[in-house]
Order: sequence, then C-alpha cells, then structure tokens
Amino acid sequence: MQQKITLLLISALGTFDASRLVQSVQWSGRRGDAARRLSVQLLYDVNYPYLDIEDLTGVHCLFSVAGKELFRGMCLTQDDTDGGNLTIKACDRGYWLANNRDTFAYKNHTAAQVFRDICARFSLSGTADDTGYVIPSIKLPAATAWDALQNAMAATWRATGRRYYVLCEQDRLRLIRRVDNTVRLVLEPGANLISYRRSLSLENVRTRVKIVNYLGSALSTQMDVALEAKIGILQDVERAEKGLPPAQYRALAQKKLAEVSRPKMTLSVEALGDADVITGKCAHLILPGRSGKSYYVEEDMQTFDGAHTMRLQLIEVAEEYA
Repeated sequence: MQQKITLLLISALGTFDASRLVQSVQWSGRRGDAARRLSVQLLYDVNYPYLDIEDLTGVHCLFSVAGKELFRGMCLTQDDTDGGNLTIKACDRGYWLANNRDTFAYKNHTAAQVFRDICARFSLSGTADDTGYVIPSIKLPAATAWDALQNAMAATWRATGRRYYVLCEQDRLRLIRRVDNTVRLVLEPGANLISYRRSLSLENVRTRVKIVNYLGSALSTQMDVALEAKIGILQDVERAEKGLPPAQYRALAQKKLAEVSRPKMTLSVEALGDADVITGKCAHLILPGRSGKSYYVEEDMQTFDGAHTMRLQLIEVAEEYA
C-alpha cells in the first residue's frame, strides 16, 4: 500500500502544503557528498501561484512519509516546462559544510572536537559521538569545512580502523560511528527483493604495507606471508605523523594491512524502499540462501512515485573494523 507523503514549502510568505501536486520524489545520498538531496516533480497549477518561485532565496522544504520526517532542507534550483511540470531540488544542512571555506588548523584535537568547532564557526546545530583518537595536527588553508571534517575522519580511520560519517536529522548534523547505526534488512525474492548483484575483486589487494615518515624512511612493515605465497608481493606505502611510539606505527601498519589484504566485496541492490537504509548507515543484510553480513551503505536512491523503491550500493564491512 502506498504510504502518504507530505511536502511542505516554507518561506517568508508562509507554509504551503504542495503534497497533492507531487508526482514523484527522489531522495538520495552518496559517500563523499556532504549533503543528502531531494528532487521533487510537481504538477504546476496556475491556481497556486506560490509554486511559480521567481525568487528561491530562503525557500525551504520539508518531506515526510507516513508522518515521519525524512528530509528538511533549502531549495536550490527549480525548473518549469510548458508541459505543466515543476521540478524543485534541495539539499540538507550538509550543504553548508561543503560551501563554507576557511583556514583550519588544529593541534591535538579529536574528530569530534573538529566537528564541534566547525558547527560553532558556521552557526550549525550538531552532536558528535566520542571519536577517541587525538589527531596530532591538521592544517588546511583555504579549505571547505567538509574537507576539514573528511581529513579528521580519515586520520581517525587510519589510526583506529573506525569509520565515522556525518548525517543530518531535521536541522541537526550528527557525527556517528557507522557500525553503531546498523539496520537489519532481510531481502526475499517475491517479497521485497527486486534484484541484486554481488562482485568480488582482487584488483586492489595488497600483501604488505610499509609505514614511512615524510622523509621516506621506513617506520614499520607488515606482510601477509601466506597471501604472498599465492599472488606474489604487492606493497602499499603510507606516510604517518612523526613522533609516535614504535608500537603505534606497527599497529597502524597492521590495521592498514587487514583492510587492503581482503578482496573487495560490493553489492548492488534494488528493493522495496526502507527509509532507514541510507548512506552513512551500516546495513546487516540477509540474502536468499546466504548467511547475513554487514555492509556500509555507500550510495542510496530512494524513489517515491506511487510506490517506494530503493537502489543501494554497498561495500562489505571487514570484521576487524566492526
């Protein structure tokens, strides 16, 4: 049964309920993008001149399904045609992360502290999980706030193997650990599974990892001897912060090796929609005839056009980082 959708357009003129004019909605996100996006196709009705948006400045939209708010954001573009269609596109609060530039310099800060500082700089509401790891230094002149956050999250992952992600809920940004936000999804043919495709690739597998300083001197090298016996030596090199204890360089090389020595398992899914399974979350999937596994949601496209369907791009979570 089709769930009731609600679309509100909000401006200085007031709030307009455009729900009955909605033809289709696409709500999407992708790893690497700061913001989730909403694209809505409406029937243009001359009896509702409010929809002829000549000035988008300050126009926001709120999209809900079955009474649950899924998206709140600012309208950025609109297209109308002689066929009577109007398309509005909007982004959530992540847009401000990608479109504010500044100089960022941090010493001995965690990713959570970097996140809180950025939110304070640009008057954004936000909460952060405790990321733990203290990053020795971040220096980014004339960068976006999103660049600074990605730098901090990447440094935390390299040191700890823990992945974090930024989500937007209503008007509030959240920095979360991905595996702590796991959604269980059982996919069944004839029920909710439309199609899927799994891929296994060895193309980026490495058998040893060398950690070097900024002069190129080796600090630690770790290798998978058994794997090298099968496919030969394939080495990766990564630079690390100076002044760390030797054990920390060794642990960093071990964590990196555990990641790159595994074949890459990816999964593409088309299924009936589930608004909880979105980019930034971790989904535990059970496919027909296979044991359940956890996947990071790398990209999602949720479509509402009389039915709710979704297309997902996922990558398997390494057990070492769960």
